[in-house]
Amino acid sequence: LPQRAPLNVLLILVDDLRPEILGSPALTPHIDRLAKSSTVFDRAYCQQAICGPSRNSFLSGRRPQRTQSWNFLNHFREVGPNWVSLPQWFKQHNYTALATGKTYHPNLPPRWDQPLSWSADRPYVFAENGYPPCDRKDSLQNSMVCPSAHPDSWYADHSDASATIADLEYALRAKKRFFLVYGAHRPHLPWNVPQRFWEIYPPTESVSVAEHEAGPRGMPPIAFTYEVDGQPTLRSFGSAVPVPYPDASTAPPANVSRSLRKGYYAAVSWTDHQVGRLLDALDEHAVAGETVVALAGDHGWALGEHNIWGKHSN
Repeated sequence: LPQRAPLNVLLILVDDLRPEILGSPALTPHIDRLAKSSTVFDRAYCQQAICGPSRNSFLSGRRPQRTQSWNFLNHFREVGPNWVSLPQWFKQHNYTALATGKTYHPNLPPRWDQPLSWSADRPYVFAENGYPPCDRKDSLQNSMVCPSAHPDSWYADHSDASATIADLEYALRAKKRFFLVYGAHRPHLPWNVPQRFWEIYPPTESVSVAEHEAGPRGMPPIAFTYEVDGQPTLRSFGSAVPVPYPDASTAPPANVSRSLRKGYYAAVSWTDHQVGRLLDALDEHAVAGETVVALAGDHGWALGEHNIWGKHSN
C-alpha cells in the first residue's frame, strides 16, 4: 500500500470544561458537529483536577507522581529537563508546532516551555484580557457571571483563535505540516462573555439546579473543597453569598445557583463559537480532510453538585 502523507493536527484545549458537555444544557453546535465525525471518549479521566498539574501531565505524557507537579508551584521540567513533551515530539518530527492561549498553565513551565515545545517560526500568542473583570453597572466587579456589551474582539479567546487561524494560514503558505494548539480560557472564571451567548438560553428561572446539593454522608472534611478558585463567596450580578458547606441546607439560594449555572453554559457556548471559527478555517482552506482535530478539557468544574462550586474533584 502507498504510504499516506502525515496528517496535520489541531489540538483544542478548553479550561474547566465539564466532561458531560455533550448532551448537557450547554448549547454547543460546533462541538456537536465535531463530535459527529469523531471518536468521543466518554470515560476519559484527568490525572488531577487542577490546571497546572493536569496540563503538565497530559502534555508531558506522565502522571503527577512522575512530574512532581501537584500545585501551582512546580512543573515537569524541574524533574525532566530532557523529557520530550507532546508538542516537542511533533516539532522533532518536522511539524511546525505553534500555539495560542492557555496550553500549559502560565509559567508552568516558564515561557510556555519555549523553545523546547514550540517552533520559532512565529511567536507564542497569549492575548490580553483573558480574565476580564465585570464592568456592568448592575453587578459586582468580581461577579462570576457577566454577560457583556463588549465586542468579540475585546476578549482574549477571540484574539487567540484569530492568531491560531493566522498560524494555520502561515503553515499552509510555507507548505509545512502543522501541530497547532488553541487554548481557550472560558469556561474558566469569570464567565464574562458577549451578551448574545447569555440570551440564547431560556429565562434564568427555568435553569435547573444540581440534583444532589449535599455532600455524601460521612464524607471527611478533607474531601470537600470550600473555595471557588480561591474566593470565599459566590457572586452573581449584585448578589454575593458564602461558599457553601457539604450540608445541603447551606446551598446558595436557587436564583443564585441558576444564574451561576446559566453563566457557565453561556461561557461554554462562547468557546464553542471559537471552535466553530477554527473548524470553518480548516474547511475554507480545504485541509479538514488531512487534519486530525482533538478537543479536550483539562478537568471539570462542579456546578453545585454535592454543594461544590469549583474544581478539585479528585
